[in-house]
Parts: sequence; structure tokens; C-alpha cells
Amino acid sequence: MLDIMVLIGYNAFITTYVFCEVIINISNKEDEIMEQSKMISAKEMAKELGVSNSFAYKAIKKMNLELKANGYFTICGKVSRAFYQEKFYGIKEAI
Repeated sequence: MLDIMVLIGYNAFITTYVFCEVIINISNKEDEIMEQSKMISAKEMAKELGVSNSFAYKAIKKMNLELKANGYFTICGKVSRAFYQEKFYGIKEAI
């Protein structure tokens, strides 16, 4: 009886481990996709900077106003990743 319980416990462990590994792989793929996109969302910005979502939305709104003043089209809640990196880190990337 004990052998069966150990076997069941082991199978549950393997199942849980595989399930968690799949979730981690999916999460890593989402992170890779976010890093590859040309736009950054408020959610991504908040996560990257370690700030609240509301702060990220306010920062994006301010950057979008600056872009609009310079004649660029903008998307609410998102901003060009290159412009974001320039404003927050001083990094200028060729688009």
C-alpha cells in the first residue's frame, strides 16, 4: 500500500513539475515577444521599471503628447520602445 502511495505522490510531483515548466516556458516566450515589439505598453513599462501601472500610463501620456507635438501619430497606452529607452535611459536606437 505504501508503494502505491509513494508512486501516486511521485506521479503527482512529475505532473506538477511538468505543468509548472510549461507555464514558465509560456511566460518566457511572452517576455521574448514583448521585448521584440516596437511598442511598449504601460503594463510592460511598469514591470520593467518596478512602478505602478498608473505611473506608467502617466509617463506614456506625457511622451505621447511630446510625440504629437512633433507631428507623430500615437497610440493610447503605448509608446515607441526606442523613444521610451531614449527618455528613461538616454539610449538612442536607430529605428
